[in-house]
Amino acid sequence: MANLCPVCNEGHLQANERTMSFTHSHKQLQAKNQFHECDFCGTEVVLKEDARFNAKTVLDAKQIADGRLTASDIRSIRKHLGLKQEIAGRIIGGGPTAFSKYEHSELAPTDAMDNLLWLLSEHEFLIYELGRRHGVDIESTRSVSMEATTIHGYGSVHSIVSRYSKEVLKSLRGSAQPFWVQNIHPTMCKGLTEPHMEAANEVVVSYEANSYAAGCVA
Repeated sequence: MANLCPVCNEGHLQANERTMSFTHSHKQLQAKNQFHECDFCGTEVVLKEDARFNAKTVLDAKQIADGRLTASDIRSIRKHLGLKQEIAGRIIGGGPTAFSKYEHSELAPTDAMDNLLWLLSEHEFLIYELGRRHGVDIESTRSVSMEATTIHGYGSVHSIVSRYSKEVLKSLRGSAQPFWVQNIHPTMCKGLTEPHMEAANEVVVSYEANSYAAGCVA
C-alpha cells in the first residue's frame, strides 16, 4: 500500500517538515527540512522527494549566505533576458541542461558563471554580443521594445527602453536636457538600418514625465 510505514507495516507515512540548522563557512544557517513520519509508530523516513527538497533548501541557504545568486534569481535573470534554458546554456555557458540544474537547485553555478549572470542582469544588452559570438540571433529569442518617436526636437529616433538607459538617466538626472551620451554600446541599436548603426555612438537620452527613453539618432 502506498505510504505504508516500512518499519511497522501498520501506520502510514505523513508529510512533515522542520527547520534544521547547519554550519557553512563558519556561519550558522537554517533551512527547511522535509520528511515523512509514521502515524502509528512515529518512525521518521526521508523519501526521495524529501531528499531532493532538502538538498535544494540547503543549497539556496548557502548561496544567500555567500552573497551569490539563488535558483530563483537565475530563473528571473534568464526570463528577463528572454532566453530558453537550452539557448542560455549555449551562449552564456554550461551546456543545454545547465540552467535547468541551476534553476532547480541541483547545481550551483561557478563563481565565473555567477558573476557573468549578475553582469547580464545589470547590463542586459551584452547578451547580443554573446549571441553574436556563438552565432545565435538574439532577436529571434528576445524582443526589445523599439518605436519611432521624437526627442526634444531632434527628429525621428528609434526609442529603446532598457535598464541600461534607465541607469544612464539616473546618473544624469538634474542636468540640462537632452543628454548626449558617448559610446553607448552599438548593440543597443540592434536591428536598425545601417545609417542608424553608424550613429550608434551618439545617443540622445531624454527624461520627461517620469519615463525613460534612449534613442539612436535617425
